[in-house]
Amino acid sequence: MPRLEEVEHYLRGIVMLLRGNPEGMLWLDISMRGFWRSWWAVLFVLPPVLLNWVAFRIVYLDQLPAGARLPDYFYLKLLLVEASAWIVPVVAIVLLAKALRLQEWTIIALLVASNWLSVPIQWLYSIENLVQFLFPTAYDAAGIFFLAFLTLSLIAHYRVFAVISAPDRLSPFAIVLVLFFVSFYTQYHVMLLTGLWSPS
Repeated sequence: MPRLEEVEHYLRGIVMLLRGNPEGMLWLDISMRGFWRSWWAVLFVLPPVLLNWVAFRIVYLDQLPAGARLPDYFYLKLLLVEASAWIVPVVAIVLLAKALRLQEWTIIALLVASNWLSVPIQWLYSIENLVQFLFPTAYDAAGIFFLAFLTLSLIAHYRVFAVISAPDRLSPFAIVLVLFFVSFYTQYHVMLLTGLWSPS
């Protein structure tokens, strides 16, 4: 498990990439070892993820009739949704990157950067979750925060990916679109399959 100092080192690299500085690559470990270690980012986003689950639970119960209970294995289903939202987009990125004939080190760098970038992004999303937690019926406000952070996340991912794959600008654009589409598509359908969401 990376120490906090190591995680801070990686996040500094992410900030540099966000600013368009390619030297940020030097702050990331883009070896295969670094790729596997980047999955420890899941641990560092655990607090905002749990807050998201609490906020979703409040909103979910608000939609049920009075006295209704949570479905069986509610949090296990949320875990399945969360895991699929991490893993399936990674597979999509790899397949698309190979179709675009990106070099292997570029693909690894994209995945490593994506994992560590998720840390600040997830913590920013927790602001929306706090709004849902404190004001469960303030759907408009939560929606505005969601759209704002979604736009910010899209821009952040593109800026980081564009530096990594420079001078190619089209590939990172396509990868970001696929990343977010697959992520939301996967979450939506897993929530449908688990009964956590109904289109009606």
